[in-house]
Amino acid sequence: MSLVAAEADLVKKVEERRSYIIRKLLEWGSKNSPAYPWRKNTTPYNILISELLLRKTRADKVSEVFPLFLQEFPTVQDLSKSSPEKVRDTIYVLGRLKRNREIMTIARTLAKRYSGNIPHSEKELFDAIGNQSRYTVNAIRCFAYGEKVPVFDVNVNRVLSRVFSADFGKQGHKNEKAWKLAEMLLPASRVKEYNWALLDLGRTICTTEPRCKICPLVGVCDFAKNVTTGE
Repeated sequence: MSLVAAEADLVKKVEERRSYIIRKLLEWGSKNSPAYPWRKNTTPYNILISELLLRKTRADKVSEVFPLFLQEFPTVQDLSKSSPEKVRDTIYVLGRLKRNREIMTIARTLAKRYSGNIPHSEKELFDAIGNQSRYTVNAIRCFAYGEKVPVFDVNVNRVLSRVFSADFGKQGHKNEKAWKLAEMLLPASRVKEYNWALLDLGRTICTTEPRCKICPLVGVCDFAKNVTTGE
């Protein structure tokens, strides 16, 4: 099959399955998506900090540290005036302690260039957070500002690649076609809940050892079909 034909086939699959995927994810998420503290109060600062702490770190662990972090550093300005050592001590139990300097760099950039505010525009968010942080930028745009934008991480990659028999490569988060596919699937409303459900599904059900029998997307998933039929 040619590349053009393969892409056309993928688009057709998306069009045929989109409504089902949206409905099933929203239904599943309403019952199964955890009420993490950063999801209860989705300020731009809360979302930024949660996403920085969640990188390569389990959400349940971050849930324990997140309130303590906000208590120590309630605003961007407070964080920017602190020290990398204090940040490191606060997030110590999460591991990956070198991220303390990244957190401080972002806070000081926001304090200096944006008066401690977290900007709304994609361009300014990339400026403050870094050009390699598309997921974090879109998480802020979606979860804090309510924009209709996709999120795409390793968990979303796993779900979408299995559902559509798509190969986004080893670094799917850098694949523009992967982001476009995720965008095509977005609902007209309740985008936050949809994106959270998609992330949660990949984290808890569509794992490296998928639990296809209890997955809400089993009815339209190529991978699940092949497992069932033995293809």
